[in-house]
Amino acid sequence: MIANTTTQSQILLSNISRIIEFNTSKIIENIELRFDQYISAINVVLNNSTYYTQSNSTIGIATKPVPKGYVPVILITYIIYAVFMVIVLAQLLIMIHSAYARLRVMRDAKPTHISNINWLPLVSIIIPVRGEGIDAIEDAVKRITGLDYPRDKLEVIVATDDDEATANLIKNSVERIGKTYGLRTIVNWRSKPVGYKGGAINEAAKLARGDVLLILDVDTILPRNYLKVALSYLNEGYDAVGAPFLGVPKVPNNFSWPLMILFNTLSEVQIVGRALSRFKRGFYMIIGNNLLIRRDFFNRINGLCYCKSDDIDVALRIWLMGGRIGVMNERVLTEIPSTYDAFRSQTIRWATNDMWALKKYFTKILKSRNRSLVDKVDAYLWLLKYPLVYLGVISIITMIIMQVFNILIPPLPILVLSVLTDVVGAALLILIIMVGRRMNYSYWDLFKSLVIGGLTMYALAFPLMIYLAKALLSDLPWLYTPKASKALLRQKFLIERLSIIALIAVGAALLMMGHVIVSLYVFANSILILMGYSVGTVKPSNRLIHSTQMITH
Repeated sequence: MIANTTTQSQILLSNISRIIEFNTSKIIENIELRFDQYISAINVVLNNSTYYTQSNSTIGIATKPVPKGYVPVILITYIIYAVFMVIVLAQLLIMIHSAYARLRVMRDAKPTHISNINWLPLVSIIIPVRGEGIDAIEDAVKRITGLDYPRDKLEVIVATDDDEATANLIKNSVERIGKTYGLRTIVNWRSKPVGYKGGAINEAAKLARGDVLLILDVDTILPRNYLKVALSYLNEGYDAVGAPFLGVPKVPNNFSWPLMILFNTLSEVQIVGRALSRFKRGFYMIIGNNLLIRRDFFNRINGLCYCKSDDIDVALRIWLMGGRIGVMNERVLTEIPSTYDAFRSQTIRWATNDMWALKKYFTKILKSRNRSLVDKVDAYLWLLKYPLVYLGVISIITMIIMQVFNILIPPLPILVLSVLTDVVGAALLILIIMVGRRMNYSYWDLFKSLVIGGLTMYALAFPLMIYLAKALLSDLPWLYTPKASKALLRQKFLIERLSIIALIAVGAALLMMGHVIVSLYVFANSILILMGYSVGTVKPSNRLIHSTQMITH
């Protein structure tokens, strides 16, 4: 009986081995055949260029005739792909322009000039809080006393939307610090919060005595000379001023360190470089975690919006009315996400805020008489940067359709767009690395940050698509970004995992249909998504981060 069972097992293993060997050989034969077809098609194009540029059909070069009924589907796919590629190409060229502007200023860097330092108005600093630790609020208030500015010309207003018990604790702590340091402090509590962060700030602004308001996030650390530099910008005619940020992860690990490098480098390109290259035309973003503005101008624009997107909203309103926004030649420190989950929450909130702003201001931008056509296009492109994540799925669908219908080379316009985008993208990567090197980051750290950032954004593309579609149809609730150690508590990625399962199922179906190469392509995409969110779920390391190492001017 035992011998018989052993024999059956051997036969089963032998059959399995033969099946694997047979399928493997078929896969290799399929790859070799497709490779030979590609080589033949390329040779035809090289030997007779008019065949491709003039004689080929609108669907490209195929090894087999495509049924006429499917041609419209292929053409629609190409058109959608081309539209997204054109927008991507425009975005890349804009970023190249911004990166070049930033590099040029880095090369000719000069010390910050402070004009008319005798103008020292009373400044009311508003710090909105909700769900923050008492220690974080105390630290924020104490840091104000370290600014190079007369303390009798400062007041701090903490605007809290917490419950009444927490608000009383905050009030007692803040008042104690005020008495200790000789600082005027106010705690404003709203029993019925309305209008998110903007509503809290507007209510606090009514209590302010200062001629100038500074709206400050609780985790933002200002340089000592911040107020004098910022006031010099207001004195020179700017309506609102903010400083770019340098990110600091509160939970150092193998994900947050590379993400910090990428955040800081891209901040120099997207915030500073964009502002430097748009003094006369175009749109650039105001910084949301620190904003200095005259109180009369704040009242003139009716304060902040009662919405989740207060930073992009106020930037667009100032821009549409022809106002001037100043980006300081100083840096503030702020916490950046330490895990994939925290990065996911923050990015989705930013993206859906832009979608909200696009819906609200699309017509207003189009009809604006204060802005030129170039200005309007530039603003639209800024608001469209996140919807480009759809290109990843569109690329997969395009690849699948081409392989299913045996299309080896797409039409010339599609091919040119793809090659041109790759070339421009490579040029942008070089410029980003150059900016990073000027910030004293090593080549290896920059390479690692770009790889981890790319994987993370690819994994995030699938949930981001769903949230953007929801934001287009309706307003979404506030999405909290877990900070510090709280970022380690939630790490569940249902959409990402369902995306992987869907891709594996599609890849398996394509493999069964004999489309080996495209099935391997789909499987590879599922692996990239897995790597993208896995890299950000690591446990914190013991590596210490000193903020002084990250302050580069």
